Amino acid sequence: MPNKFDNVKDEDFLDVMGYVQEERARAMAAAILRLKKSIDEFNAKSSEQTRKMIRLTKWITGLTMAMLVAVIVQIVLIIKNSL
Repeated sequence: MPNKFDNVKDEDFLDVMGYVQEERARAMAAAILRLKKSIDEFNAKSSEQTRKMIRLTKWITGLTMAMLVAVIVQIVLIIKNSL
């Protein structure tokens, strides 16, 4: 049974295969660039979120220290008043 590719020369077939491989390589390169862009955006957002969390942690630490000082002052006042 004849095949529709029987009349195709080997050189023509290799040219088509080369073209297909080039197109596939271009598509893969484009996908890699999109992936890199997504990763860069994620890293930028993650870094910003980390900075915000560190700032929040510093505020919490400061407020905790202020509460500790207030408790110490109250204890000192109670001791002075009880004497």
